[in-house]
Amino acid sequence: MLQDRNGGVWLADYSEVSKYDPTTKSFHVFPHLPDDPSSCQRGTITFVFEDRAGSIWFSAHSGKGFPLYIRQIHHLNNFP
Repeated sequence: MLQDRNGGVWLADYSEVSKYDPTTKSFHVFPHLPDDPSSCQRGTITFVFEDRAGSIWFSAHSGKGFPLYIRQIHHLNNFP
């Protein structure tokens, strides 16, 4: 779990990443999509980190890449 610099709360589990926006009091879910290699990969998320640029990175136990949240386009992309 991580609270980012904008107050968003990030939660992760085995099959998805979710972001809670306290401003709108809503969740946005980034699911694992089996046919989309750029989606969040299935596997226990072991680490969530916000870098100096404000990007949110995830590390999954599956070892199949590093999901990155791209704030400007509100998209989660997986980097192998």
